[in-house]
Amino acid sequence: MISSSSSSGDTDAKATTTSTNFIIRIRHSKGMKRINVAASDTVADLKRKVKAELNIPASRQKLSVGSIGLERDGARVMSILNHGEIVTLSALAAPKRARASDNSNSDAKSGKRKKQKGKSAKRDGPEVYAREGSSPEEIAKAIRLFDAGGGLEKAGERVFLTSMKEYRLSSATSDKYQITECLVPSDFSSQAVSRGEKFLSVQFSHARKKMKEIVVLYDEDTIEAVIKEAVRNHTTPKRTTFKSSVRAIGAQRAAYSSPPLFWSVCHSYPDMDVSEAFKSLIQSALEEFKKGIEEENGI
Repeated sequence: MISSSSSSGDTDAKATTTSTNFIIRIRHSKGMKRINVAASDTVADLKRKVKAELNIPASRQKLSVGSIGLERDGARVMSILNHGEIVTLSALAAPKRARASDNSNSDAKSGKRKKQKGKSAKRDGPEVYAREGSSPEEIAKAIRLFDAGGGLEKAGERVFLTSMKEYRLSSATSDKYQITECLVPSDFSSQAVSRGEKFLSVQFSHARKKMKEIVVLYDEDTIEAVIKEAVRNHTTPKRTTFKSSVRAIGAQRAAYSSPPLFWSVCHSYPDMDVSEAFKSLIQSALEEFKKGIEEENGI
């Protein structure tokens, strides 16, 4: 996804993020506008709010972060942007009305139609997934609450996410993927200085369909901390079991809710099947969790 928050000197970036509300800054031709965004808002919702604030129709808005366009209207803003980030707004020119000439009128009357050569549509770039929180606790919470609160009301979005989950799992299980580490420069501060955060460029295929996405890289310490946090907090201690933990933070859940965590595990544990890697990490986290409870209870 896309990048980390902007420089600490920016007063806008000092706003406090809540679990239900955060701020996106829209850079436009006349300055900067702060937009309040709910955790459940999609890119389409963001465009509607931009229209209300700046009076630019959604059809004429081109939103981008650096060189990456926000093309998919159904994507959740929280899953691709962080609190306080800057989104550049380019207003597209209004379409010109075609004037019918005398010749075209005569052609229409005579039933003659001119065929127009259509330009091939440009393909959208790869999906980019940024860090889902500034700490393992925030990342685990974002995964747990990923589709809570009506954020994915549209059936089409659920179908898309479920399909992508199956594509990721299938390609990882059959070893039909390639991961390359890369650095993505930050374009979210006034100085546009790279923060040097590592990303993974992932190419994978399923049923002859080739896909690419870019995800932030979680190192092994972060992976373990996120899984430990998810194991501890997905339900009550008495109801926490290996099976419930796998449902909460296993490979299936990560492939659906957190591409960064899923591909980071694939990258960090290349010699293990991804499902087994998650289970091994969960088992270790569960044993540590149970041991801590026993020590607290003096067992």
